[in-house]
Amino acid sequence: MFKIDGSEIYLYDIIGPTWAGYIGAEDVISALAENKGKRMTIRINSPGGSVDEGIAIYNALSRHAGGVDVVVDSVAASIASVIALAGSSVVMASNAKMMIHDPWTFAMGNAGELRKTADVLDLYGNGLVDIYKKKSGLGESEIRDMMAAETWLSAQEAFAKKLIDGIDGETDIQPQVPKGMHAHVPSDVVQNTIAAGTRTRDIAKINNRIAALKGRSI
Repeated sequence: MFKIDGSEIYLYDIIGPTWAGYIGAEDVISALAENKGKRMTIRINSPGGSVDEGIAIYNALSRHAGGVDVVVDSVAASIASVIALAGSSVVMASNAKMMIHDPWTFAMGNAGELRKTADVLDLYGNGLVDIYKKKSGLGESEIRDMMAAETWLSAQEAFAKKLIDGIDGETDIQPQVPKGMHAHVPSDVVQNTIAAGTRTRDIAKINNRIAALKGRSI
């Protein structure tokens, strides 16, 4: 779900190209343009998705003249965790989760082509490290270790590492993490559906959309 409600923008879905049915940079840039100069609250419940679309969203939020505040309502995983850091203030619900990990992609070809793909992933990863480092002040080696391990953080852990600025009350919003999208999802994070408000989507369709996402993803 992508929704604008007054001064709030809801990012409650996979991040990816708008044409493919995901939440894309086009959606966010258009919403910000309609609210030029107005302070906005970005509410996130997303498992991540395309790095390219996510970085474009991060940059759009960072340069919004009115400023943005981010609230993680349930999950900010992968590139959604990067988008969250665009806020002048970043707050998580006390029972929300954040996850960071190395970028990955689909690839095929000969050995030389696969080595080139690995080099491109390293380039993307370096950019993500810079964003996490800028927000938290953590050392590069610690961030890289966390990314390599696919690290899931509670709100309290994210706050301790200065990835967020504050913790809010509990939420009963269902986490949006499709089954099989990430390798090490905590047992308390629901993986079989994506729920947006009262809408629940068919997981087979979601998995088909994930398989169709050919850009670099995290």
